[in-house]
Amino acid sequence: MSDSTAIYCTLTPEELRARRSQVRATIVPQVVTVTSLTDGLRLDFGPSVGLRDLVEEFIVLEQDCCSFLTFTLSQPAEDLSLLIQGPPNAAHVIEMFRRTVQGKNQ
Repeated sequence: MSDSTAIYCTLTPEELRARRSQVRATIVPQVVTVTSLTDGLRLDFGPSVGLRDLVEEFIVLEQDCCSFLTFTLSQPAEDLSLLIQGPPNAAHVIEMFRRTVQGKNQ
């Protein structure tokens, strides 16, 4: 991705608050580790029934409002990993994801 990619979330402030709340209630409790990457984050999850469907739904929702980010879900064994990556000028959005996952307020 180039640095000229438009960087903005299409959610309204109310929708963003609701999404964060949903993510904190459903996905965040399943995260085992958060790893910062030069161009994003890696979220590692432990095994959990129904988790893959939940994360796939999250990816679809996020790709709709943050199309400048790339979401890659992998399952090398029983555990899931989600890469969230973007161009350099999306660092502030990726930081928002990290803070949301780690339970810190914006």
